[in-house]
Amino acid sequence: MAVLHRIRKGAVDEARLKVGACLSAEADLAGTIRQLDEEAERAAAVPFTMEGYGQLLGMFEARDRHRRVVRHNLTASLAAAEARTAEARAELALARLGAEAVETLLEARALAAEAATERKAQHALDDIASGMRARGRSKPGNDG
Repeated sequence: MAVLHRIRKGAVDEARLKVGACLSAEADLAGTIRQLDEEAERAAAVPFTMEGYGQLLGMFEARDRHRRVVRHNLTASLAAAEARTAEARAELALARLGAEAVETLLEARALAAEAATERKAQHALDDIASGMRARGRSKPGNDG
């Protein structure tokens, strides 16, 4: 039973690590999306002069299209990472339940063993008391 308990505890630890890795991946993707959005805001704020405006506008539009595609892909990756995190959290919850079930079983067994020991001790005391009462009645002059 102790081996099962260690295995369950190990499963909980593994699940915690998996949740942590998923959350880290989520944070990285969200940070990249934020950076991309900030770059787009900064680029949009740059004033254009009339000289080379057409060429610059074409470059900006091409970069903006690329940024939107990259952002879309990152957003899809973030959604997938969030789904993996949800799965990892569910696995963690199951691992915790398994560990708690083993702990509850171990506690129940310990209580049952303690109760059995107490019953044996009580029976031994009862036997001693019965023996003393029986000896007390069998002594001459004890008409109790």
